[in-house]
Amino acid sequence: MKLSQILRPFLIGGLFTLFSPLGAALPLAYLGLPSELMAYSPEEQVIHLKKCKGCYLRNAKFAELNLSQVDLTGSNLSYANLRGATLTGAKLEGCDLTGANLTGALWIDGVTICQKGSIGFCNPEKPKP
Repeated sequence: MKLSQILRPFLIGGLFTLFSPLGAALPLAYLGLPSELMAYSPEEQVIHLKKCKGCYLRNAKFAELNLSQVDLTGSNLSYANLRGATLTGAKLEGCDLTGANLTGALWIDGVTICQKGSIGFCNPEKPKP
């Protein structure tokens, strides 16, 4: 089982936290994870690491960001904002894109632009005559 799957129940406000026996929230730094990553939002961590397999990224804000070559295999991107994002070469196999906004995104093939109203899937723009 992956760490991200174990910690999913502890996702609060887009950040992972653990609770001490007294109910106090503890940052993941207590688990020995690199402290430099703790200052980043989940979106910034994905961009910095270039991978996030099986991650819980529901409602993530990736609008207008460059996600080229990022491995998001099996991640939950439901209701994520990918509007205008560059997804060239990104690995999205097995991702949950339910409700994700892909309007204006450059699709994984590096050629296709998702047309307005692309929610949950990329509806390719029609070629202009």
